[in-house]
Amino acid sequence: MRMHLDWYDRRILNFVLDWAPQPEPPNDESFVNFGINSRRVMRRFDAVVDVFDAIPLEEADQNLLRRATDFRPHLSRRPVGH
Repeated sequence: MRMHLDWYDRRILNFVLDWAPQPEPPNDESFVNFGINSRRVMRRFDAVVDVFDAIPLEEADQNLLRRATDFRPHLSRRPVGH
């Protein structure tokens, strides 16, 4: 049985990926969409990728998770404050 992401986690992943190649979405957009700042959005993004990395997901969610996983290495190479 394959699991799926819930609507909130799927939305977080898509939101961050939509702002790529920026290292994180703007605070105002994060507040409008989720009621939290960009730092918390990015923590949730990382948590979703970490938790679901080893869990079999439905194909669409697996593809989204793969895109999110591929995006993460780019985040660590960005200079702080940029």
